[in-house]
Amino acid sequence: MRKERLKQDLRVEIASCERALKVFGIDEVNKATGNFSPGKRIKGSVYSGEFGEKVLVVKKMSREIDISQEVNILMKINHFNVINLHGVCDDGQSFYLVSEYMEFGCLKDWLKRGRKEGGVGWEIRVQIGLDVANGLYYLHNFTKPAYVHQDIKTSNVLLDSNLRAKITNFSLARSAARDTNVTVHLVGTRGYMAPEYVETGEITPKIDVYAFGVVLLELITGKEAMVSLAEKGGLEEALASYIDPSMRETGVDVVLPLLRLSLACLRREPEARPSMEEVVSSLVKILTDLRRTKSLADDSVTDQSVTPLQRASRVENDCSVETASW
Repeated sequence: MRKERLKQDLRVEIASCERALKVFGIDEVNKATGNFSPGKRIKGSVYSGEFGEKVLVVKKMSREIDISQEVNILMKINHFNVINLHGVCDDGQSFYLVSEYMEFGCLKDWLKRGRKEGGVGWEIRVQIGLDVANGLYYLHNFTKPAYVHQDIKTSNVLLDSNLRAKITNFSLARSAARDTNVTVHLVGTRGYMAPEYVETGEITPKIDVYAFGVVLLELITGKEAMVSLAEKGGLEEALASYIDPSMRETGVDVVLPLLRLSLACLRREPEARPSMEEVVSSLVKILTDLRRTKSLADDSVTDQSVTPLQRASRVENDCSVETASW
């Protein structure tokens, strides 16, 4: 009975999408993906598809999974740092979500590749962190109602061709404005769950802040879900040994502010953690300082004839920070 009701709810949801999203026919989806050929498979049940001149991603979903909430949320969201849902499809056997294609895949896999290929620069890492923070700031403050993602992790952050990050997978997201913000059914990913959520089931935007702190720690260390080390303390003192080995030559001073921000997000008491607005502000400053330092270093090496006034002007122009508008 529940499955039949779920199917009916999804049909209603998809029918309502016609005003905001494209409803693809299964023939169009099959043609785009080569009938879901192995060569089009990205990972799991996710495939790339050629829809005219545009490459999109098709995610095949079981009809037993309720996608209505995810579709409903993504229909309302228009932000650079949140994945763009282009359309949906229902062939009577499965549901399909059609979204934008992200060339570099998920952050988790990209960090692994970076370690093997000789490292990923700090400027790129901080920009990725800022992108994720901007997306969460938008969800917590500018959607109606506000949403808590509930499953922020490196595998739910995707990177486009310019290595700009977007948050994906809203299957566990829920309104932050509900009368009851406590659940007895814990969902999410171990290692990213805030202590108060594990212990009491309390759901607030601060559980996303905590998970973001774990992601930031992974960007620094190159290792997965390092929160256990942060909870033991002394991580700041032992920073040099935990920095991603491929990036240690850059120097501890570059990443110390980033580590302190991560540890602030990982504070045990939710009220002691910063808001995502404060996180965004901190990351903008960190990225600006990083670019200014890099620009000054480049100038000192490549152009000794430039006057201090010219150099200051150049730094100001070079240090513009890329943030998404909301």
